[in-house]
Amino acid sequence: MGLDLGTTGIKALLCDSKGRTTATDFQPYKLFHPKPAWAEQNPDEWSRAIEAALQNLTSKSELPPSAISGIGLGSQIDGLVLLDSNGYPVRPAIIWMDRRAVSQCDRIRSLIPDRELYALTGLCADPSHVAAKILWVRENEPENWSKTKRILLPGDYVLFHLTGEYATDYSNASSTMLLDITRKEWSRKLCDILEIPYEMLPIVQPSTNVAGKVRKDLAKRAGLDPSTNVVVGGGDEEVGAVGAGVMNHADLLDLTGTAEPVCICVSKPTFDPEMLLECHAGAAPQSWLLENTGIVAGGLYRWFRDQFGQFEVETARRLGVDPYEVLNEEAAKAEPGSMGLICLPFFAGSITPEWNAQARGVFFGLTLSHRKEHVIRSILEGCAYVLRDVIDHGERLGLNVERITTAGGGARSKLWRQIKADVTNKTTVRPANEEVTAVGAVLLAAVGVGVYPDVRSAVKETIRAGDEVSPSRDAHETYDKLYKTYLKLYYAAKDLFPDIASFQEKQPSSCSN
Repeated sequence: MGLDLGTTGIKALLCDSKGRTTATDFQPYKLFHPKPAWAEQNPDEWSRAIEAALQNLTSKSELPPSAISGIGLGSQIDGLVLLDSNGYPVRPAIIWMDRRAVSQCDRIRSLIPDRELYALTGLCADPSHVAAKILWVRENEPENWSKTKRILLPGDYVLFHLTGEYATDYSNASSTMLLDITRKEWSRKLCDILEIPYEMLPIVQPSTNVAGKVRKDLAKRAGLDPSTNVVVGGGDEEVGAVGAGVMNHADLLDLTGTAEPVCICVSKPTFDPEMLLECHAGAAPQSWLLENTGIVAGGLYRWFRDQFGQFEVETARRLGVDPYEVLNEEAAKAEPGSMGLICLPFFAGSITPEWNAQARGVFFGLTLSHRKEHVIRSILEGCAYVLRDVIDHGERLGLNVERITTAGGGARSKLWRQIKADVTNKTTVRPANEEVTAVGAVLLAAVGVGVYPDVRSAVKETIRAGDEVSPSRDAHETYDKLYKTYLKLYYAAKDLFPDIASFQEKQPSSCSN
């Protein structure tokens, strides 16, 4: 079994030893935005969703419980879960897209220079990372901090719920801003500087290690054998790289879910002199990724659907299709370039062209001639400009990206894949199963229980490529011009972002999901 703890829900797969899917399930849960730039979830909802998904997989498969040998995990990274002495969350989880801890990052920079932090952890001081979130809770919620006995990431919490064991893997740990990325161990130096109790952090293990057995009470509810092994698992994009077969130097994965992390494989820890791309440990042993950890891409498309796509949602309901199919058909009516409408897709801050937690979304170039299809297409194009920015930067570092492996829910859209091909002038290829994080979690479990000797062997035996999309020369010429304007637009708006971010921080709280 493979579980993918995403931002909007749990995706679950049951596969045989050849990677063929036997059963699937999806269980949604809520996302809360109490204030602008804040994002939280209830860990109890994750637990309920996981148990429901496991129950449904076992029921759909009609296999005897003893036939299921292992469970693997892939999970959203950069989230903070604080547990009390009884193992209960002391507050909602602060997840990856939350950027509230701006002042805490300023303090971190005053304690350790940016370049020293990057050289040690491979990361930039950004509010998305766990260390900054820990400091925010300690400074703003001292009562909750006083109750805290364990510091976990979302995947660690799922592992704890399944097994009762506390552990994390190298890929998850490498997103915290507390891991020595070269030594692959917690940095006591950073913990001391930031006054974060070292003993509250989970033990760090390889992603294929068996953490423990499924808890007996949970196994009974889910229809599992209590001898079922659970492996440690890893972060969603790192596990997704395994499930997409992105394993070789300079291979690139564009994983479009709620977020859109872009990962480039490297053969050893690699550091970007401009500190734009971060270095993370991979889920496969001795693997590394240079990453843009992801703008809110699919989440932005969903925001448009929910706020302005009522007609498309109703049309989809009537036709019995996915609302995104209707939105894609609408966007396809617009010509490449959306008649000069450019979207800066930084609704939850930017990572390229630079790290900026205060960046905000912009639609630029609107005229009375623009229609809904132009706005929809401009969102897809804006996300593709971010992808090109990452690729251009990687190639300036000497990484020759030959093609783009695109996966996740966004990869179902042929239009979006075509736009990405046209913007980047690279062929895009989609794995046969685009739910690569859940697939990767299955493979980690298969290695952990001994079905395959190592991750590379598991990938070779199970992962197959799907369809390819080639770039159009004419469309690329159009996008090449607009991409340059897109970059200019960001820098033109840069000085205004702090003003509007400061205004938004003072607005009344809400709990929209």
